[in-house]
Amino acid sequence: MVFAITCPTLPGCSRNTNNNMLCLGTSSWTNLGNKGEFYPKRITGPREKLQYYSKYFSNVEIESSRYCFPEQKNIRSWIYRTPSHFTFHVRAHAALTAHAVSHKKLPEKISSILNLGPEEKKKDYIFINDRRVIEAIAVEFLKSIELLRRMKKLGHIVFQFPTWFYLNQTNIDHIRMCREIMNDLPLAVEFGHGSWLQDSYRNKVFDFLERNGITYVIPDETQYGNLSTVPFFPHITTETAYVRLHGRSQNWLKKEIDPVLRYDYLYSEEEIGELVLPILKLHEEARTTFVIFNNKAGAAVQNALMMSSMLDKVFTHQKDMESTY
Repeated sequence: MVFAITCPTLPGCSRNTNNNMLCLGTSSWTNLGNKGEFYPKRITGPREKLQYYSKYFSNVEIESSRYCFPEQKNIRSWIYRTPSHFTFHVRAHAALTAHAVSHKKLPEKISSILNLGPEEKKKDYIFINDRRVIEAIAVEFLKSIELLRRMKKLGHIVFQFPTWFYLNQTNIDHIRMCREIMNDLPLAVEFGHGSWLQDSYRNKVFDFLERNGITYVIPDETQYGNLSTVPFFPHITTETAYVRLHGRSQNWLKKEIDPVLRYDYLYSEEEIGELVLPILKLHEEARTTFVIFNNKAGAAVQNALMMSSMLDKVFTHQKDMESTY
């Protein structure tokens, strides 16, 4: 396998003449294919994988934070095993993104204020709507990632909202609340329902995000010709462009299947090529552009390296053209 590095100092990154950065990465580093495909067979543990991953990419998303708060011993290891410039984007806890959560995985101090009834205690997952509890969860969440912030390795806190999170005043207020309780940390919001990007509301939504200093996450996902998913619409609301490529699997909205199958998709070279142009346009406009492949397993790293190779050719061609003048 040939690995394409687009920047000599920051793996997986490139700069244009305006000194804007474009960085590729994946959502999670633990499962990037079978042994020997990306990670050498000798590398098996998640900490060793991260160290190897950071040789080729300068940023990654922490996905496990959706389900439980990162342990400090793990964070210290992540910091130690990655270069000083390496960036961790952190997925917001499920309680903050209107998802059901496992109350059994919450810290005891949170469980004590939940005040669950007998029937709720029997459930594996519950929805939390009480702002007081959500704020308490946010406090513990922020404590868990404080070391990343202090060591200047924290990128964005990524709020990926579900398909049932429609455009309405209640949910707008929820996003505003998330902005408040996350203090001044960089937030990135991804919508799961197409109502947010309807022609008649889209500009108002973007204005709302811009006023609140929230980065709009640009998703690429399966389209059904209705509002069940969000269309690919490149736009920036802060100095950062954040693109998340989920793949285009027809399993995207299927229920009662292994969630991994929803992201089981390998982009073709033609599809990656079609994405390169809008990403390059974002690269010209934004101070930093992150492109995160979230199509899981070996497909994510294959496609990241495929795009890196294409970008190498584009930037090399641009330099050659500039040198002729």
